[in-house]
Amino acid sequence: MKQWGEGLTEGAQELSPAALKKSSQSSHFLPGVWDHISMVMDDVHDLEQRIQKAKNNVEEIQTIVGSWASPIFVRRDCRTESLLSLEDCQDRLEQRYSLVRESGQRIHLLVKENQSLLLADPASDIWKAYVDYVDEIVLDGFFTAIECSLKYLLENTDPKAGLAPLFEVQLDLVIPDLIFQPSLDPGTKDGFYDMVEGLLNDIYRISSLVPRLAEHSGFLHYQVRGCGAPSCWWQ
Repeated sequence: MKQWGEGLTEGAQELSPAALKKSSQSSHFLPGVWDHISMVMDDVHDLEQRIQKAKNNVEEIQTIVGSWASPIFVRRDCRTESLLSLEDCQDRLEQRYSLVRESGQRIHLLVKENQSLLLADPASDIWKAYVDYVDEIVLDGFFTAIECSLKYLLENTDPKAGLAPLFEVQLDLVIPDLIFQPSLDPGTKDGFYDMVEGLLNDIYRISSLVPRLAEHSGFLHYQVRGCGAPSCWWQ
């Protein structure tokens, strides 16, 4: 008694190119039919390869945006008892910005390659819908990246967490006054609030480093200003 899998295998063999070619040599096929079948099979194989390559490119894009999901600013030497390394902030920021810029260039190249692989008309609605799909992947990547950095700051400044201080403020005696360094007065240039706001702006700014894939959206990049709150600067 034949197994179910054996039946499928035999059926596949009967429909194999070699079997079809052998059959074409008999009276079952009119002259030229095998050439047509061979051409169709070549086209199908080419289509399969192009679709697989396009799929691989999208998976690479997902991997790229996933590489952004780590805090930009961390404690010195990543030790739980250390303060936030303000001295290293600029270097870490430039490294992350460079990573995101290079990633953005790679993402755009992959999408352009997919347009070629899929023989898509860039002005067509179906291609725009496809670009919207990939655009959403990049958008989610920025959401996760920004959330990761903000979550690190929130968790490390939560008084209920019992963690070591993240920031340092010194109290100096300047007779006859006591002065905080940096200043704790809101609105003071180079004060504590100004410093924290600068860190937040730097985090959100990563979403402005990649030109928007969906050009038809009307946005130049993934950061949108207008509502006045940092959480509204990207969409």
